[in-house]
Amino acid sequence: MSKKIEVQAKEDKACLEVNLMGGSLTTFYVASLWEDMEQMRHFVTSGAHQEALEISKEMSDEIRLLYFEGDALPDKKEAKRLIAEHPKVRVLKFES
Repeated sequence: MSKKIEVQAKEDKACLEVNLMGGSLTTFYVASLWEDMEQMRHFVTSGAHQEALEISKEMSDEIRLLYFEGDALPDKKEAKRLIAEHPKVRVLKFES
């Protein structure tokens, strides 16, 4: 599923960069850089990404999201730190 999301992002003209950072069986990191928030939100709620969100609800207890403005993608180490520490992380919890 992650490859489909990567293809979807790379085909979107508003996506400047995408990085599937991998993870483990319980954690997966993805970072993407967009022209603007509206375009990114459209991506999140369409195609392979929307399908993955629906599947994630069945496989996960929660998803953590962080939206912020920047000029470059964080590396995996920085992405992990941001998700763990940034005050604007959104946590979507699902019933198991």
